[in-house]
Amino acid sequence: MPDFAVEIQSQNDDLRDMREKAEYYLRNGAHLVWLIFPKTRTIEIRQLDDDGAVQIRQVTDADTLDGAGVFAGLLLAVTKIFPKV
Repeated sequence: MPDFAVEIQSQNDDLRDMREKAEYYLRNGAHLVWLIFPKTRTIEIRQLDDDGAVQIRQVTDADTLDGAGVFAGLLLAVTKIFPKV
């Protein structure tokens, strides 16, 4: 399993399926999962905490992503991920 996984929602992707896949990744060794939703210009950041519970944080294109302990020093404006409107 990779340390980091990214899933970008396409028109046919079911939100529940995406979230289940993200949890599968985390339960099987991934440390960080980003679920990217182009329509709403949001990203769900998913990680396991020290107790094994899934922590979820949602960011918008007004926010900045960080490496969340996986990529030291990473700071990325969410606007860099989504095309300009």
